[in-house]
Amino acid sequence: MRDRLKHLTKGVAIYGAGDAAVQVVNFFLLPVYVRFAFLTTADFGAIALIGAIEAFSKVINKWGLDGAFMRYYGDRDGRSRQIMASTIVWFMVAANGALLAITLISSARLARLMSLDTTYLPALRLMLVNITVMAFTFVS
Repeated sequence: MRDRLKHLTKGVAIYGAGDAAVQVVNFFLLPVYVRFAFLTTADFGAIALIGAIEAFSKVINKWGLDGAFMRYYGDRDGRSRQIMASTIVWFMVAANGALLAITLISSARLARLMSLDTTYLPALRLMLVNITVMAFTFVS
């Protein structure tokens, strides 16, 4: 039991450090972006708003199935694993496909509701597509 806990702690530390490192690098690159005027203040606001929508969408597009998949995949073997994985994938294809279609169709209205300028609409749509595709990463 102690070895398992030690292994888990090591894994969490490694992945957590990697995630934290990305955030630290992004933080230190912020002055570079501002100084060389790559992004305007409006751009930063749009990025923050799209990022907030992304964080919310990530939770919805996984339907809690990522945790369930991780929990039950190891308990199954052979054909049972295939059935479970394919059921989850096909449900997500149908549900996320419908959500993607609805959000892409209504993305202009969503942008107006969030006071997002229409010049950032392609970025919003790209994020919606990306979130839909990234929801399947836990199955691979």
